[in-house]
Amino acid sequence: MGLGTGNAYRIESPELDDTRWRLAEAFEPLLIPQDRADWVAHVTVQNKVKSSVAKATKDMIAAEFRPRRIAIIGLAAYHYREGPWEEIAGYAYGSGHKMKVTTMGS
Repeated sequence: MGLGTGNAYRIESPELDDTRWRLAEAFEPLLIPQDRADWVAHVTVQNKVKSSVAKATKDMIAAEFRPRRIAIIGLAAYHYREGPWEEIAGYAYGSGHKMKVTTMGS
């Protein structure tokens, strides 16, 4: 899916959508307008590049991409501090135990 200045793979999962809406409901007083807006689950491939670069990347990945099932093993929470994302916590589904979360970068 094109993001204008980037690209992402859309994730289609009613279970993940339900989890997101339940979390949004629980944290509603703390959400900013962007977090209250419509949500589309996705994995960002590229962000904040020139639109010509984004289009070239989209064309390249679209030529070879084939939808497939993936496993989502848990959830992670991050805090954005106007630079790199700061990890808060990560939890594996069904375990209640913390899991290692890899850094997202800036």
